[in-house]
Amino acid sequence: MSKLGICISPFNGLSLTRLAEFGKESENAGIDGIFIPEGKNDGLICCYAAAKATNRATVATWVVNIFLREAALCSWAARQIAQETPGRFILGLGVSHQPLLESLGIRVPDPRDRLRRYTHELRDFLDNQDSSRPIVGGVPIFFAALALQTVRLGAEIADGLMLDICTVDRLQRAAATAYDTLDRNRRPRAQFTITTGIPLFQHRDRDRALLAAQRTLARYASLPAYNRMFARSGFASEMAQLWAVRDSIEDASVIITPALVESVALIGTPDEWRARFGALAQAGADWIIVRPFPVDEDYENSLHAAINALARIE
Repeated sequence: MSKLGICISPFNGLSLTRLAEFGKESENAGIDGIFIPEGKNDGLICCYAAAKATNRATVATWVVNIFLREAALCSWAARQIAQETPGRFILGLGVSHQPLLESLGIRVPDPRDRLRRYTHELRDFLDNQDSSRPIVGGVPIFFAALALQTVRLGAEIADGLMLDICTVDRLQRAAATAYDTLDRNRRPRAQFTITTGIPLFQHRDRDRALLAAQRTLARYASLPAYNRMFARSGFASEMAQLWAVRDSIEDASVIITPALVESVALIGTPDEWRARFGALAQAGADWIIVRPFPVDEDYENSLHAAINALARIE
């Protein structure tokens, strides 16, 4: 069975103190890992806070934006966290999204090539640092990968993948692509890890959960990389329609069909979650990372409810 992780999002208003408390609560609930995204927060500092509050759980950046810090600085911070949390830290790297980068004045013609070069630079810095305090288990580097080209790059030079909001078929295709690349590069499959994120909209009223999921997925589908992935996952018509009106209507959630929601997110009962987790594991996921989103309540309440529910998942 896959390991179970939870995504704790600091940019939803959580302080470092509350993040650490939720990290400890997750560990006490038996959740295997805490995965922390980076928005208007420093993902590495947040990982350190969660790591110091826990004893067993894996702690991972999910993911840090390579364009916001030089490889040297990233390596120094990652090394310090890994030294404090032997064998528990994963460094997830990603290239973010074109609209966000451009809003920050960052224009990169080939982000994937920059990811390759950044990773090599990062490993060089990690390998050449002070050996008096070796890192137990090293610093595993995972790549955020929505496109299959990035899946191939990750299987070539990284230690794992961080997929997100995948249909079971899309996950299976990504896993097959990764395995083929690993075999071609004579890399052992057993030493490579595939994680996938799945949004959770938890509410006793399924229709209200569905509406919240449609609103959230419409925002994701307005980003080029997610739009392309959803289109290639069997929803090309919906994605073309949404893309055409993304700048002209305030709410495109009506374009997100229930079929799309139910293929990439959790809106039902814990028994349904269990079945989806099994399908994702069968498709190739070593880790399943649950991403709680609010329906009617605030983020903290939705996160607490998700942790309690996941504690009861066998």
